[in-house]
Amino acid sequence: MVDGKYKVKNELSKKLGEHAGKLTVTNKDFTYEHTWKPESLNKDGMESTLVAEGKLMPAADNWEGKVEYKVGGVDLGGAKAWTEVSRIRQA
Repeated sequence: MVDGKYKVKNELSKKLGEHAGKLTVTNKDFTYEHTWKPESLNKDGMESTLVAEGKLMPAADNWEGKVEYKVGGVDLGGAKAWTEVSRIRQA
């Protein structure tokens, strides 16, 4: 309890094959994150992940969304190369 106000946070997550989802609910916002790791793109040392996240903040009448694509994991003699492409949208 901070300043006489309660803070509440609940999380629910589930993984089904290549897909994983996580719903987080607090007393201020709702967030859903979906992760997809396609088996066909995760071979021969390569790692590939697509992450989509949405967040709704009802009290502020606001929302935001984010999509990320991450690919890499190639061994370059002790170092691993990664590339990440992101798009964020807010209202």
